[in-house]
Amino acid sequence: FERRIDLHLALLSLACSIICLRLLPGFC
Repeated sequence: FERRIDLHLALLSLACSIICLRLLPGFC
């Protein structure tokens, strides 16, 4: 169960970083 949470957080952080790089490339 903990592994699922860690995987979900990893995917979420990855998605946020990608969105951040696309929307605010200078800020990231």
